[in-house]
Amino acid sequence: LNMLRVFKPQSPMSVGAWIVAVFCTAEFGSVAGHLLGTFTGTTIGRMCDAVAALAGLLLATYPGVLMGATVIPVWNRFARVLPWHFPASSLGAAASMLELVGNRESALNMLGITAAVAVTALAVLTDFRRDPVSKPLVSGSSGMMAVVGDAFSGPIPLVLRLAVSIVPGARLIAAAFAVIGSLMTRFAWVAAGRESAEDPGLVLRSPSR
Repeated sequence: LNMLRVFKPQSPMSVGAWIVAVFCTAEFGSVAGHLLGTFTGTTIGRMCDAVAALAGLLLATYPGVLMGATVIPVWNRFARVLPWHFPASSLGAAASMLELVGNRESALNMLGITAAVAVTALAVLTDFRRDPVSKPLVSGSSGMMAVVGDAFSGPIPLVLRLAVSIVPGARLIAAAFAVIGSLMTRFAWVAAGRESAEDPGLVLRSPSR
């Protein structure tokens, strides 16, 4: 609540606090509106759904923004990639979880494909770097987690989703891979950050312009 006294566009913490406030308020309004069951309640609920969806997408970028704003070498190195990587994998995981509990709308499959394409493209920007700062993402246990996590949430589900008409059950298998991959990438980035911070030989470099 103290953070909501002011709004500072230049502060990731301030912007993040406002996004959380908007998201939570919209979610509350959505639940309350739909529970009322009336025409007015349903209308309010749907409006809140739209606001929550937009705020949720912004909220998904927040961990990446905060990590990139630190002085941890590997996080700072990819300060412009992380705010895109996190929501892309989050979107894929969210669509996948809905599919795993029984939803089969074609829109979810399209969201899964879009997320997988984005993760695959962004992974190329990280997994194939060979400079010293990027080393924790391509070597050691953190590098193994990063590569496997990106593969599980990017190219593997992408291929499976595109082959859904040929391979029975490919959509659910893709969904399972996406959820596991999204989780692994988070552990990988945290582990890479720790390794990067503990390496005295790393020199902090600014992100690529």
